[in-house]
Amino acid sequence: MVNDPNLHAKYVRVTVNGNTENDWASIAEIRAFSKPSSTGPDPNPGPGPDPNPGQLPAGCVQDKVTRIGASGDDGNRPQNILDNNLNTRWSNYGSGSYIQIELEKNDILCAVDIAWHRGDVRVNNFVLSTSQDGTTFTPLFDGKSSGQTNSHERYLIQDSNLTAKYVRVTVNGNTENDWASIAEIRAFSKPSSTGPGPDPNPGPGPDPNPGPDPSPSNATDIFGIKKLYPDKPNGEKWFMNMNNPSSDNRFDPKLTLKKNADGSYKVTSDKVRMNVMTSAGYHQGDIKTYDQKQLSSKGYMQAINDWRNIEMTGYVKINSASDSDFDLTWYSRGGHHNSDEPCEGTSYKGGLFKDGRSRFAKEQWHSGGYSFTPAQKNIGSIEDKWIGYKAVMYNTVVNGEPAVKLENWVDENNNGQWKKVFGYTDSGGFGEDGDRCGGSPDELISWGGPVATFRWDGTSNVDIKNLSVREIDVK
Repeated sequence: MVNDPNLHAKYVRVTVNGNTENDWASIAEIRAFSKPSSTGPDPNPGPGPDPNPGQLPAGCVQDKVTRIGASGDDGNRPQNILDNNLNTRWSNYGSGSYIQIELEKNDILCAVDIAWHRGDVRVNNFVLSTSQDGTTFTPLFDGKSSGQTNSHERYLIQDSNLTAKYVRVTVNGNTENDWASIAEIRAFSKPSSTGPGPDPNPGPGPDPNPGPDPSPSNATDIFGIKKLYPDKPNGEKWFMNMNNPSSDNRFDPKLTLKKNADGSYKVTSDKVRMNVMTSAGYHQGDIKTYDQKQLSSKGYMQAINDWRNIEMTGYVKINSASDSDFDLTWYSRGGHHNSDEPCEGTSYKGGLFKDGRSRFAKEQWHSGGYSFTPAQKNIGSIEDKWIGYKAVMYNTVVNGEPAVKLENWVDENNNGQWKKVFGYTDSGGFGEDGDRCGGSPDELISWGGPVATFRWDGTSNVDIKNLSVREIDVK
């Protein structure tokens, strides 16, 4: 505490004269706090952000970032702006390079903090824009960084009623070159006057009622398959390359696919794990923790665009399967499932048996932390005919508490008519092994993962086509 209320300071120096162990001087962080020496007119009275760090308006708190995107990068990836480390950064070369964040809430935007790489020597020319849908952005401020600090610069929003779901920073060069380089971005917001309505499905546990099609329209994907839920704006999506699946570096089937005369593909392996990565790929070194409490707080395992709220779709023909319990299993919300990193093997797994039964499994670690819902039988046998199968998982709220909604849908007669054959809401009490990986015993798997997988075991005669994974909008 500085006791002199009238002390002015432009520079602050810390001199270390040894410590109780040795003579090393070692400091992790330094922050200084000050107040104006006198009142006076606002030096920046115009509209738009104030580039001078200032106190947040009442009620404003840091908003959680649920997704991040950028125009490109040079290997310094976009997710680096969220790691609370000023020594890492996102960077991309070229005037007009941008990075954007999606906020958890669509609340009133109070301020944006940006820590510029080499911010104490470069003045960056930049535009701050906001959007409701992630597609159409409205410029909010066109200006310059201070060129005086590597730490966060706060840009206060003057419009007290501006709501924003997306925030984009476009960099138009700097005083050294045309690199766009940002170490950290934070956004602060406060609730608007209106809030969300009650949850339309407040009850936890099994949902025996197939219910109506939740889609507000008859929108279809690139294969002409009906979407149950709309695409998330700027969300991740993947569609099987039906001309040449092996050319897709995001698709790792770990087997050979043989093309049939009708354009579908035959799978001749009896142990199938067809992995699909997000556009960020799979990089185990980018997974900083497997602690489930930390994963739940972050919302992702590897990167902010991990598969989380998704609709997985595939058309399958089971030509023969001798095992009466043979099932198709679509799953996600984890990474690679192997014994080397058991806590990476988390997932919700939709299951569709060949006799028409359906269920979900929860894998809290690989490969011992399994729990299963009861199976329900709402359709007949799916063997020896083309059927469509969708597994859907998304985060929701039940009675004011976090929950995860799980749904299995089937196009039983290959005619585009989808029927929900199983539904379950995980709002706690499902699973007992999460504490092995740092969570509560029944920890919700609320985070995303870099890998989604189409799986089955026990037959070497299955045909497939039109597989897809889409990030969905479930507001």
